[in-house]
Amino acid sequence: MKITNLSPQKKRKDRWNLFLDGEFYCGMDEGAVARLGLKIGQEVDEDFLAKMENEETSAKAWNALLFFLKSRERSEKEVINKLKSKEFSDNVIAQTLEKAKDLNLIDDQRFAEMWIRERAKFNPKGKRALQMELRQKGIADEILKQVLAENIDTETEESLAHQAFEKKSRVWTDMADRKQREKMTRYLAGRGFSWNTIEKLIKTK
Repeated sequence: MKITNLSPQKKRKDRWNLFLDGEFYCGMDEGAVARLGLKIGQEVDEDFLAKMENEETSAKAWNALLFFLKSRERSEKEVINKLKSKEFSDNVIAQTLEKAKDLNLIDDQRFAEMWIRERAKFNPKGKRALQMELRQKGIADEILKQVLAENIDTETEESLAHQAFEKKSRVWTDMADRKQREKMTRYLAGRGFSWNTIEKLIKTK
């Protein structure tokens, strides 16, 4: 078999159309074309076609990872789950992850630190809730312990609890009312704040 035409697609310049023996064979990622050194007139056999397919699959997985990382940092577990949902093989996923780590695109410690900062800014939660959320994201216990110790001390958690309370302050207008205090206590406990933190906050209101 011979490559008889190889040209960029009209709508997607990062994709190339590949023709073998005068017939369209497949579309390929521009990077895969370059890595394989494809050119018109090149003879290819079944083994080379298999290599082409592997390169194309790897390129698709890599592009899927880059797109997934566009909106925010991702944990390793999130990336694995995303690539699995797109039905990439375990081998392709492992290779893609290794490349991403080498380029410092994925770092679970950095992700955990980002998660805590974003929660503090937009959706304040206590240490217990943050720990549970990060575990669900696949963050290892040793990283969790370090990141939480460095970012959430008693004073910080009290400040976060105050922020969470302020978001509900229009609802809880009378802290002298027992029912409102109970509702506030349940709300803050549900957001992972310790009983000591909650009790201290209630006494100031």
